[in-house]
Amino acid sequence: MAPVPGTKRELLVWIWYPSAAGQAVGMDDYVPAPMRAVAGPVSGPLRLLTRDLSKVHGHSIRDSDLSPEQQPYPVVILRAGASADVWNYSTFAEDLASHGYVVVGFDAPYRSFTVVFPDGRITTRIPENKP
Repeated sequence: MAPVPGTKRELLVWIWYPSAAGQAVGMDDYVPAPMRAVAGPVSGPLRLLTRDLSKVHGHSIRDSDLSPEQQPYPVVILRAGASADVWNYSTFAEDLASHGYVVVGFDAPYRSFTVVFPDGRITTRIPENKP
């Protein structure tokens, strides 16, 4: 799916899981700042339906310990449809994790709308991979 044949395949993976209780850590961003910067403000008629994603708060805690209450945990593989980014399903993934599931979601470079890797590299969907 890459624009250059032979490009190594990478995935951006998101993992939500039941968190251990009693950890004194802060909440994670709903959408990481580098991804918000790439997305930018929405224009046109959709701007009426969007919000500033820096003000959206989820229930995830960054780097928390896995809850020891239930092991093993069932795993759900989450893939967003129609080239959407998996963070659009964060609320759903958080809900599943709160009910004892480990949720593994992934964004596929050149197929998902935009993939921003932790090192700052950005890939976007190429025209040949439109849904």
